[in-house]
Amino acid sequence: MSEHDRALVINAGKCVGVLLLSISVYWNVYACVTDVLYPYSQARALSSLIERGNLQNERMMSGWTRLEATKEERQKWEGAYCGGGDKCIDFTTWYPADLIVANPYFSKNLISNSQDGSSYLLWYQPAGQAKKDLETWKNEEEPALYFTLYQPFYFKDLGYNRADYIEVRYVHLVRPWKDQYKASTCSVYMRRDVYRKVFHKEAPKGMVVDIS
Repeated sequence: MSEHDRALVINAGKCVGVLLLSISVYWNVYACVTDVLYPYSQARALSSLIERGNLQNERMMSGWTRLEATKEERQKWEGAYCGGGDKCIDFTTWYPADLIVANPYFSKNLISNSQDGSSYLLWYQPAGQAKKDLETWKNEEEPALYFTLYQPFYFKDLGYNRADYIEVRYVHLVRPWKDQYKASTCSVYMRRDVYRKVFHKEAPKGMVVDIS
């Protein structure tokens, strides 16, 4: 191979390398810009909401996870929530991340119903723990803030009245992935009397309010 041909090959290789690297650079720039313009985590927004109402000493509770008991049942439900009974399994140690990520902003654990006072997510559950937890939670004060997805059993099973709560959408998140993004909304079920304390006005008559 002549010197000229060798130089062409080397330069072509450099161009390919720069092109490949430029794709990653573009993804990184896109992610950085998105992180600057939009919130990635709900931690700061939630901590601000709690501080606004001075709620750190109020009871805040996370919902739990309810799954179908068998693979056959999971296929039958096709992603819908299991309604209850023997065909469902409750995991009270698997709860939403909202209070977990807000914990570092405060000097105490915000999760009133965490296992053994843990401030992080546990990936195990002792046998019989879920039934014990649900019975205990029924006899405790209703939470000021309840972090859960809306399914009737999350309220009914604990004796709560959904109408006593208003869903407060407190932040919209944008999480980049390469040159795309995923948008989502974080919300909390707030007791209506607590809403009055935080915002100094009556809660709207509807079931949802957006303050983000």
